[in-house]
Amino acid sequence: MIIDFDELNPGAKFDFEVDGKGKSVSWVKVRAGSNEIMDQIREQCISTEVEYKKTAKHGQLQRIEYTKSDNKKLKEMLWDYTIMDWSGFFDKANKPIPCTTENKIKFMSSMPAFYAFVDKCLEKLTPDVNEAIKESEKN
Repeated sequence: MIIDFDELNPGAKFDFEVDGKGKSVSWVKVRAGSNEIMDQIREQCISTEVEYKKTAKHGQLQRIEYTKSDNKKLKEMLWDYTIMDWSGFFDKANKPIPCTTENKIKFMSSMPAFYAFVDKCLEKLTPDVNEAIKESEKN
C-alpha cells in the first residue's frame, strides 16, 4: 500500500445525482474526521469554566466548574471540514453554487436531503467497529 503523507485523508467523491444513463450529474467530496481534527475542533468549541460562589450568606467560597460549549460553531466547523468540494449544484439563475463554508452550512442546515446524503457518505467512509472486531477475530 502506498501512503501519501501529504494527503492522509483525501476524502472520496460520491454521486449526489445520476442521469438516466448512469452518468454523474452532481457529486460531493467528503472526508471523515480524524481524532486529531476532532480534538482541534472540540478545543475551539468546548471550554471549561470556573466560578467561585458563596454557598451561604457568610459561608466560604465554593469552586464550581462546568463545561461551556458552542454547539452551533461545532456543527458548522465539522460540516466545513467534512465537505471538501462539490460540483453540479446551480442556483435558479443556473450559475454554479461554489463550495464555500457559508454554502456548506446553508445546505446542511436547510436541505434535509443533502444532510442525509452526507451522513450516508460518512457512514460508508467510517467502517463499522463491530465488523472490524469480528474480522480481526477471524484472523
